[in-house]
Amino acid sequence: MQESKSFSIKNLLLITLLFAGSFFGPFGGNMIFPMFKALKLEFGIDVLLLGLSVTLFMIPFCITQLFSGILSDILYGRKIMITSGFLIYGMGAFIASISTSIWIFLLSRCIQGIGAALVIPSIMALVGDVFRKEIRGKIMGGMAISTTLGGALGPLFGGFFSDINWRLGFTVLGVMSIAFTLLAPLALPSTSPSSAKFNFLKVIKESFFHPMVLTIGFLGFMLFYVRVGVYTYLADLLSLNPYNLSGGVIGSYFSLAGIGGLIAGFLAGYLTDKVGRLRTMIAGFSMLLIVLSAYTAPIWYQLLPLLLFFTGFSSTHVFTPLNTIAIEINPKYRATIASIYGFMRFLGYALGPVIAYPLYVYLSLNGVVLSAIAVIILSLTLSLAIRKTIP
Repeated sequence: MQESKSFSIKNLLLITLLFAGSFFGPFGGNMIFPMFKALKLEFGIDVLLLGLSVTLFMIPFCITQLFSGILSDILYGRKIMITSGFLIYGMGAFIASISTSIWIFLLSRCIQGIGAALVIPSIMALVGDVFRKEIRGKIMGGMAISTTLGGALGPLFGGFFSDINWRLGFTVLGVMSIAFTLLAPLALPSTSPSSAKFNFLKVIKESFFHPMVLTIGFLGFMLFYVRVGVYTYLADLLSLNPYNLSGGVIGSYFSLAGIGGLIAGFLAGYLTDKVGRLRTMIAGFSMLLIVLSAYTAPIWYQLLPLLLFFTGFSSTHVFTPLNTIAIEINPKYRATIASIYGFMRFLGYALGPVIAYPLYVYLSLNGVVLSAIAVIILSLTLSLAIRKTIP
């Protein structure tokens, strides 16, 4: 495919679609939280089944990513996968809006997770397909901003419609998804599969077992473990004595992490292109190590607004170059590698709270933070070990 050298109207539509694909996954995943009260009343259930609405979004989302990229690379191409993903995501939202039981609602969440997983590897691969290397970091930075916005705005959207009619919220989400389904064929370039002849063993060798793919996937896993693990148990600690903060106040604090992530998306995108992927990534890990160390200080609570801002800032500062590296390892299998990378990093998101739970029970937040510090030191070591293979 010819690389884009100017931002035409079609390129702007394409960028809009790329950002929308990054936005919808975390947006749809997080909008459910403020709806819990309304859903409990609607279906007459307890919080355990509602918790499954998050799990049953994330598990299909992670697993489907293992296969969606290879389908994009070898069988169907980007346009079909992205268009299908938006359509399936919208169908899941519409099914949620008319659910008559919790089981139908949970099924709708599975469908939404599958739809999101069809979109994300292909839109990441398109950045490498369409845009020249000198601006890929900026596009990835914009996608990181969209992901952060999705996570931040999802609860606000869900809370607004929870007070009006939670079903209407899913209806609006479905309409938005269908709009992007219709936009996709117009905005997306036509792509052909990388290989006319499917060779599964070759794909496995060149992507699933590629040392660099496994390394960056592991780095993504550890980074999400740190971010989600710390956020989960920090939020719980702040709700207990002696802090006793309300949900609104805790939410306001955590919005600072989102603001930090938004700012980092712009800066890290620029630095990824100008000073290189590795240097930008190491700078982000180094900042995160300093921030995590500050959580162990006696005055951490007084520093909390700054700590949350820079936690969001530094973690997004790492993800931007890491995502860019993922699509540059092997251009022939960009979407396949993005799938593997996505599976591994989002597995860290899903398992982070589970892994950190025993540390929190026995050592409180300090135990979680100390494990996060150890993980970031390991991540820095791995980053330096692969420095000769990354620009």
